[in-house]
Amino acid sequence: MSNRILIYIITTFIAATATAQKEKLKFNSFNSGGIVAGENGVYPVFESINGLRQKDWFAGIGAGIDYYPNLRSVPLFIDVRKNIDKKFFINIDAGHNFPWVEEKYKITEISKFYGGLFYELNAGYKIIFKKFPDFIVEAGYSYKNLKETRDYITFEEIFNYKMRRIIIKIGIVL
Repeated sequence: MSNRILIYIITTFIAATATAQKEKLKFNSFNSGGIVAGENGVYPVFESINGLRQKDWFAGIGAGIDYYPNLRSVPLFIDVRKNIDKKFFINIDAGHNFPWVEEKYKITEISKFYGGLFYELNAGYKIIFKKFPDFIVEAGYSYKNLKETRDYITFEEIFNYKMRRIIIKIGIVL
């Protein structure tokens, strides 16, 4: 499923850029921070996305840091954005979520963490300044998956963490 999403995103961007060859590609960097809220609480999230824009389309590669109770994760993803007009946009992120767990939260040597699917769907608003970088506010839905296994002598426990949360971010566009 996640491979199909990534292939769809890449082919959509290639098709959009092929139809608009007269305008040059421009580099953009989206750097933001915010909060994610789910059934386990509200936690901070930070991300940086860098890529190319052509007309109303943008595609880039992003990475972030998410905090949860007792662990962190690092999503690595592809971001595709479409401007609806000069100020409103929508975007989708899809990729892999890598665990970053501190040793003090592992149960001795029996805990092993594995990454999983990451995706995000957002809608946003851009505030455009003439002499300063643009400012963005976006909100949407975030899904991240992590897996933990605990190998005991006689059996194995498997925990599949599925974080489904609302996300709100603010940031700047360079």
